[in-house]
Amino acid sequence: MYALYSVLLAAALLLIYIPAYFIRYRLLRGEKLYLRERLGRGLNQLPRPAPNRPSLWFHAVSVGELISLQPLIEALKKKHPEWEISLSCLTLSGMKVAQDKFSHVERIFFIPFDFAFILKKYFTYLHPCLLVLVESEYWPNLLRTAKARNCPIMVINARMTPTAFRRYARLKALTVRLFNLVDKFLVPTEEEGERLLRLGVSREKVIVSGNMKCDLELPRFSNEELKAMKKRFGLDRRLFDQPAKILVAGSLHPGEEIPLLQAFRQARRKQKPFFLILAPRHLEMVDELIHQCQELGFLCQRRTQLPSVTGLTQELSPETEAPLNWDVLILDTIGELASLYALADVVFIGGSLVPRGGHNLLEPAFYGQPLFFGPHMDNFKYLAQQFIEAGAAKEIKNAAELAAVLTELPEAELTLMGERARQTLLTLQGATNLILTEIEKLVIPNEEQG
Repeated sequence: MYALYSVLLAAALLLIYIPAYFIRYRLLRGEKLYLRERLGRGLNQLPRPAPNRPSLWFHAVSVGELISLQPLIEALKKKHPEWEISLSCLTLSGMKVAQDKFSHVERIFFIPFDFAFILKKYFTYLHPCLLVLVESEYWPNLLRTAKARNCPIMVINARMTPTAFRRYARLKALTVRLFNLVDKFLVPTEEEGERLLRLGVSREKVIVSGNMKCDLELPRFSNEELKAMKKRFGLDRRLFDQPAKILVAGSLHPGEEIPLLQAFRQARRKQKPFFLILAPRHLEMVDELIHQCQELGFLCQRRTQLPSVTGLTQELSPETEAPLNWDVLILDTIGELASLYALADVVFIGGSLVPRGGHNLLEPAFYGQPLFFGPHMDNFKYLAQQFIEAGAAKEIKNAAELAAVLTELPEAELTLMGERARQTLLTLQGATNLILTEIEKLVIPNEEQG
């Protein structure tokens, strides 16, 4: 099985993955591909783990998973500063976030391609005593190599959505062999744990930990800092005879921009001043978003065209304050969306009007914002339901419903929804401590734990 998988993987890399990435990143965006690193060529440039110190390897695919991992890594380093952490990721955006937010870990690198001969070099060099995977990174050769080196494997925040379950169930014979390599699955919900059991995972391997993403800690802004942020975007309150309303639509996918813009146009006819910040899931959408805004007659501006891209809360001099020359702001930067939720009066969660499973609703909840999303929140079904039942979120089905929400819900109701969102998030926290305890059980010898 593994030999056939490796042959198919090599063919896919040569014929599809590498050509596609070369076009997408190198030609269109002028970015480095990091193929050399993913082939293991830069391994000896990483700091070698110190002898006689526990070495743990964490892997998170991209930005969202890395951000969710941050509280756990910080808690682990605080309690066990002598433990060495190796952190890998898959995407370029993930690498930027890892380098920015995980300066306290010993080494950060791109996950190598899933070939046994490359992975063996990493396990020999890093000598991890535990491999921790975030959510659903079930790479066959990675798991097999870890098991061959007697390295325990833990999957945290182990997602098993209905869609993923149906996909794995079609290949249950292979799935059972793959999942049996894992020592512990820490799942966010009972439902996801039950799906793993139905796929043949032993009950003693499955622990319901809660959702690690709920333990997030984001920058907290004072009222003065929020005012400075608004000035940076040209939203100085002195320009308006009444408070400006801001809708932030995060992680949009193709097919959602037109309904969002139509709803915004309808709402803006009834209420001004009203502004929209659009954050595409992928930066390749930016040009199309600008085109659609112009087609509908909106003044549109890129975030990178505003003065001083960095330092959101720094006070600006009058000469460098951003002029208000936009109705719609396109967020064409990486890593700012979470902080911009703090500016919002209303938040829409992307990937939910089209069948993409939705995206993280916890970041705007952290800032106490009222939440709205479409019917396709499959990847966050449990959390979405929790916030709906708490009166902190509403599901909308189309542009007309969103426009009605934006114009007809009283400000007091929006404020109450936002406070409910903040309180609901607090009730869902606590997974990090449980996961840390389970990690200690696998890393610390039994006699030391006693």
